[in-house]
This record gives sequence, structure tokens and C-alpha cells, in this order.
Amino acid sequence: MAKKYGVSRRTIYNHRNRWDERLPQSRSKVLTVRVSAEDMERLDALARELDLSRADTARRVLLYAAGVYHIEPPEAGEIEALTKEVSAIGRNVNQAVRAMNTA
Repeated sequence: MAKKYGVSRRTIYNHRNRWDERLPQSRSKVLTVRVSAEDMERLDALARELDLSRADTARRVLLYAAGVYHIEPPEAGEIEALTKEVSAIGRNVNQAVRAMNTA
């Protein structure tokens, strides 16, 4: 799920844990913010990169700053794959040692 939405696993867990608190709420509040032309260009560029609307992008940036979203680095997928591989090797070593100790 995290990969599908472009967020970290921690974000999914944070969101899930806060889900009950957020259910009765809706997006009924309006936040008006003035930004420079440069900041607006940067926000629009990020929105294009993430394929999101300007509002959704601004929402993500705000939630990230508040600690709700944790954006993963581009290498996160590789790190996760390597972690799984090392874990598999560790399991194999444990099985071999266990077999040696019981023989």
C-alpha cells in the first residue's frame, strides 16, 4: 500500500492509527496562504512530479511537516529488497546451525 501511494510504511501506520480520530471530520475548513511566485512554481513542479493537484500537494507538504507523512528516499525500494535478502540469508544460517546442533 505504501508503494502504491508513494509514502513510507510508517506513514500508512500513522494514518491507520489516526483514522478513528479523523473519521467524523471532513475537509470543511479553508486555509488561505500567500506565497511568492517562486514558491508557487516549486509547489506546481512538485504537484506535476507527484501527479497530484496543487491542493493535494500542499496538503501532503503540510502533513509531512506535521510528522504524519514520511516521504521515502528513491533508494527505499532497493534498501527494502536488500533487507529481505539479508533476512533470508540469516534464516538459512540459523537453520544450518540448528541442524548442526541437533545432529
